[in-house]
Amino acid sequence: MRKIIAFCMVLTAATVFAQNKTKAFKVSGFVGQSTSVAAPNVLVTIINKDSEEVVGTDQTNFFGKYTIKNVPPGIYVLQVEKIQRTLAVNDKNVRLDIDLSAEAGIMDYVKTGIAQMNAKAQGGGPGGSPGPSDPQMTQTIAGEYYSYAGSTEKKVMFCLEGTFFDSSESSYSGKGTDSLGNQNMAWGTAGQKQGSGQWAIQGTPQSGTITLSYKSGKRVVVKYQAGSEKGCYLFDGTVFCYSGPARCK
Repeated sequence: MRKIIAFCMVLTAATVFAQNKTKAFKVSGFVGQSTSVAAPNVLVTIINKDSEEVVGTDQTNFFGKYTIKNVPPGIYVLQVEKIQRTLAVNDKNVRLDIDLSAEAGIMDYVKTGIAQMNAKAQGGGPGGSPGPSDPQMTQTIAGEYYSYAGSTEKKVMFCLEGTFFDSSESSYSGKGTDSLGNQNMAWGTAGQKQGSGQWAIQGTPQSGTITLSYKSGKRVVVKYQAGSEKGCYLFDGTVFCYSGPARCK
């Protein structure tokens, strides 16, 4: 009986080991020209550190996001242009962000957080009416727009009747990793923000200003400029792209 039990234990352990060995995970992240400006159409490659075999590749989309699936457990080198980062895939999906302007490509989330805090502090004066709006540009800009940079996704809806809704969601405010891509420090916490109010626009299809008057009383003037991609605009330097008609309440 003891021999049978021992045999069953060995068989079970071997089965679990085989299952874990065949598991595959996902490596994804954000590649930026800086901490907040996306780097689109950049090739991301994962290479097995021992065999130097290419395990998977992906090209960043317009928002700098990449995803490489079916990566088995192991030690790898993630290469983006001249930057190489070593990462370990063990028993879960891995996220690794790359800043092409930084030494070794390390994303500085502390710097990003300070920049966001400064931008919020300079958000504008008291609210109220956003002022007159150009009817033709209201028709042109109205819709829902989406942006992704670093760990934050942002959406804004401009409604034809002059109201707007915006939101942002951060999956995390900052994480540090060791040489194998394993998290060893973090700053802040994940969070969500929402706002709404009235908007007005003045300008041309190429550039101008959008005034946001929040219900909270805050008033913000945003400079916009047409982007290189159709349907995309730079709102105060951040790329937002049209994703469909505004789902106005």
